[in-house]
Amino acid sequence: MKFKSLKTRIGVEDYIVHLKNFTEDEKFLAFFEKNNIATPEDPSCIVLNGKSLSVDFFLGRSKDDEKDYLKINQMYEERIPKGFSAICQLNEVDYACFGPEAMIYLWQRYKNDLYFDPSSPNKYKPQNCDLVLICRSFEDFLKLVTNCDEDEESSEDDFDNPKIPFKDDDIEDDFKHPELFFKQSSEAIEIQLRKLALSEKGKDLLSLFKKMGLLH
Repeated sequence: MKFKSLKTRIGVEDYIVHLKNFTEDEKFLAFFEKNNIATPEDPSCIVLNGKSLSVDFFLGRSKDDEKDYLKINQMYEERIPKGFSAICQLNEVDYACFGPEAMIYLWQRYKNDLYFDPSSPNKYKPQNCDLVLICRSFEDFLKLVTNCDEDEESSEDDFDNPKIPFKDDDIEDDFKHPELFFKQSSEAIEIQLRKLALSEKGKDLLSLFKKMGLLH
């Protein structure tokens, strides 16, 4: 698998120091230093428990908070359970993370994030800290990364196309956790709001956003 890398003038030392709290894997540390915000040259994914997950990019050094390793892990402190560190964005909203014994786990926004408890103001519901094991090493993770087939590429293009409505199943979780919809990038939110307006269920979700004061 080949990756594209972005040039940066940001020093790597602080990043390596932080990463060594979670792994001493020299192959990963060398990869991180050489490949900044490594992005697959072709649309790529991993398959976990029969489900395809897009491999968007590895976190690196960037002025863009959404792509910077240190900033993401600071922003997601507590949202990602203690002892885990995000290293790669999957499926636009999920992360592959180093965890115990430097094995790699899947943090899923809809499953493992923190949620406010509506029955207890200013308190969270108990967090699901049971992250799914992806593989036992960074080397094994790279072996899982493969080019998406044409059907998967088409599906990803449809997801980002503002002229194609979401399938009803694709937005089911947004009804359960509507606040998380707005934790995406501004560009993703803009596209997806336009897509929601194209279907009846999408319009119902927009109405829920407005009712909760999330959308004006």
